[in-house]
Amino acid sequence: MKKSFVLSLLSLTLLATLSLAMAQDEKENPYAALQKPGAAHKVFEGLVGDWDVVQKVWEQPGATAKVSKGSMKRALKYGGRFLQDTILVKEKNKTVTTIAMHGYNNWSKEFQTTVYHDNDTGMYHYTGNVDKKSGLFVMTGTWSILMNGKKMVVGVRSVMTRSAKKEVMTLYFKYPNIDEHKAGEMTYTRKATK
Repeated sequence: MKKSFVLSLLSLTLLATLSLAMAQDEKENPYAALQKPGAAHKVFEGLVGDWDVVQKVWEQPGATAKVSKGSMKRALKYGGRFLQDTILVKEKNKTVTTIAMHGYNNWSKEFQTTVYHDNDTGMYHYTGNVDKKSGLFVMTGTWSILMNGKKMVVGVRSVMTRSAKKEVMTLYFKYPNIDEHKAGEMTYTRKATK
């Protein structure tokens, strides 16, 4: 009982100390600037709004692409720290909802994205930046999947071209013992404002 009480008291003390440190201004807390949206977050402001979506998926190299269409709504979250995509795509007989949360981590100096769907139980994480040579936005991540009873790690690379009215994101998969191949292409076109 005493041990639990002491641990609880220590936890509360640590929480109070961290809360005070986070509440101090930048002169007293050198980390305060890292906790606020910065210049890299400004890119999200120009992406807010409604978009049309065309999704192409290649289930294996050389296969014919399956094409689906839908819509996307983008909104800023948590004071401009994050951009949330809510994507609705009609696939066969149902509409699949995808949520993507994008952010820029001031601590690690990289963009980060987490994606999850209502037709899957996985959460997929990507990190990246603008490639200095090509000017393309490149993110990478891995997926752990079970295939034929064996755990497999799939490498994922996302390359995006972006303008004020259109984005094209191309996904490349790299399975063990299979060369990297184009697996998906999402084209987002900004809807005309009324």
